[in-house]
Amino acid sequence: MMHRSNGRILPERLSSLPNATDSAIIPQDPIPLQFLQGCVGREVEVFVDGSIRFFPTSLDHAFPQPKSYQIASYAQGGIVILPLSTPSAPISQRDNDYSIITWNGPILGLFSPSSIELYTIILAIHCMKSALLTGTVYTDYQKAVRVANNPSLLHSMGREGDLPLFQYLILELQHHPRIHLVHVKAHGDNKKALQWTRPQWCNYYADFIAKNQESAISVNHHFEIDLLLMEHLARTQSPWRWTHSNGHIVLEPLS
Repeated sequence: MMHRSNGRILPERLSSLPNATDSAIIPQDPIPLQFLQGCVGREVEVFVDGSIRFFPTSLDHAFPQPKSYQIASYAQGGIVILPLSTPSAPISQRDNDYSIITWNGPILGLFSPSSIELYTIILAIHCMKSALLTGTVYTDYQKAVRVANNPSLLHSMGREGDLPLFQYLILELQHHPRIHLVHVKAHGDNKKALQWTRPQWCNYYADFIAKNQESAISVNHHFEIDLLLMEHLARTQSPWRWTHSNGHIVLEPLS
């Protein structure tokens, strides 16, 4: 089957999982072993969020562009990693927490908030498997959790955006059953902070890290990771993908 995308005729995209026997390995892992191997305990809670911005120019005001042509000028993910303790320490104490931010997001040509959310989720999972950690990854991106819990949904997602990232996400979770993806309700209005749950507070910190707020970054354990390395992982595991003229994966939905 053929379809048209931005004036080009392209073949239909397959939505199946790759036939891989193990997770992708790249020559130089983006996670330094010493960064997370000092983590107290092997079970953790991980909270992720993404932030994306479009900075319009005067031409954009005069000649508005469709959303499919808007490329993010800021796209960054934030991750908070908390070793599990008994009882759970208040997140405000920031005891033994780890923070990670991504960089080079705009180079990927992202156009949707969901793309940076998914990149951040798969990065968090990759961090956990690299350091042999187990536990739960919390995200406020509900669709990612729904697809992860029901991989058969992929069969009807051939025309949807972010397909290579969904494929890689499911593959990673299948190979690491002790890592779970769970939905957390976004933290919401600060005026209702007294009503927030602990996961919502952690989501709040991940959100601020994604927005480059220094006050939310871990004082003792902080690291920055190039998203180009995560794109490479997704590229190696997607059975069918296209690339832009600049070589980066096309994540736009098909029309």
